[in-house]
Amino acid sequence: MKYASFFLIISIVLLSCTKEEDSIKEVVGNTYNQLLKDIDFRLIDSTNLSNELNRLIKINNEIELADMKKLEAIHSTDKPIMIEGDIFSSNYEGITSYEIKSITIEGQRARSVMYFEYKYTKPVYHWTDTLLLIKESNKWKIDDMIYFNHDTATLSMKNILNYNITDYKNNSNYRN
Repeated sequence: MKYASFFLIISIVLLSCTKEEDSIKEVVGNTYNQLLKDIDFRLIDSTNLSNELNRLIKINNEIELADMKKLEAIHSTDKPIMIEGDIFSSNYEGITSYEIKSITIEGQRARSVMYFEYKYTKPVYHWTDTLLLIKESNKWKIDDMIYFNHDTATLSMKNILNYNITDYKNNSNYRN
């Protein structure tokens, strides 16, 4: 009887892990399949993103629009403050394919090691980054991306978004 109870508990734990991993794979797949269709990160399904990540993207969108309006008002040909390139991977040009290499769940947080490929270079560029997820309202959501093949001091997606906000706040008077 002891062994039956033990195997029942192990089975329940394994099934719950599989369910959680499947939920994470669905969120990641939906998001990256949208990005593969050349959808700008500003337009992807926000229901797959954490509240904090959605907030940072929204603020950055507002900054871009406000700066564009300032420049238009003064008939400037300057480039507005904006985030360029892909922020859902460490490659500025984005990705042409992805694979979830592993998922580690720790309570309400998860890490997914992502294998990416960009085929429009010779040789084809391959790398891995780590996607961070958080469980909000009983649903897994993308919260950040830690860049491992980075060329700059911006080590994560949230760092880039926060840097852009700080840069705008520190330099918003220069166009007045």
